[in-house]
Amino acid sequence: MPRPSALLRLIDFAVPCLLVLGGVQPPWYSAWALMPGAFLLAGAAAMCIIGALVEFSAVMPALWILLLAGMVAWIAGLLVVRKASR
Repeated sequence: MPRPSALLRLIDFAVPCLLVLGGVQPPWYSAWALMPGAFLLAGAAAMCIIGALVEFSAVMPALWILLLAGMVAWIAGLLVVRKASR
């Protein structure tokens, strides 16, 4: 795996620092609200990789189902976090 560039390291350090300095602190459960959507979207990404390697008729429908379900779950989680943080 290639080593991260200096710019990526700077961004990786600067973004959390700016969020803390700006007072942006999501509720403690925000990760739990977003996790189901993240798992479904990761499943869709895995289906993309599998679909690139093998030809299997069930891969494409599974990819689209996981992608749509992941988007819905992620958006629902974002709305829950947004509503609770106000």
